[in-house]
Amino acid sequence: MMLYHLRHKAILVLAMLALTACTVSLLPDYNEELHKGLNDANEKAQTLFSALETGATPQNFAKVEKQYHETIGQFSALLAQAKTRPQPNVSDTLERRLKQIPTIQKACATLSQEDGDPPCLGVVTPRALSEIVETLTAMRDGHKAKGLGSGTLEFLIGDYALSIEQALTVETALQ
Repeated sequence: MMLYHLRHKAILVLAMLALTACTVSLLPDYNEELHKGLNDANEKAQTLFSALETGATPQNFAKVEKQYHETIGQFSALLAQAKTRPQPNVSDTLERRLKQIPTIQKACATLSQEDGDPPCLGVVTPRALSEIVETLTAMRDGHKAKGLGSGTLEFLIGDYALSIEQALTVETALQ
């Protein structure tokens, strides 16, 4: 009887070891270069926002035009890097099961409508970076064309803040 229990315990221990070796990752691997780039680009964006605190009129656009281009360019490069990062190999069955969870289903449906049905899992940082590039481009174009009122500027900076927080949170968690 004791041998029987030892055998079952040994099988249980082996099964637990085997299962712990079989992990499924739903997010890509950590990329230190991307994470550092996000922090550097965020610093550049915050410097731009600080320069705009005195107003964003067409007359002062030339003073910050170079900052806009550098900041948008840096985030665009990070977006390309994030999009080409190897994604986890999630089986169709697992992805189907995860999409049955209401919260994930809603998020995937929103991403599908916006991006033409991308793979749903592991796309947080690229999506956030895409929104940042769109926001900064709209900010630059509006500033140049007719200026930005304080309410519009505040809204755009708030939109940026949500996106950068998402990207930085995910990248920090991957670390």
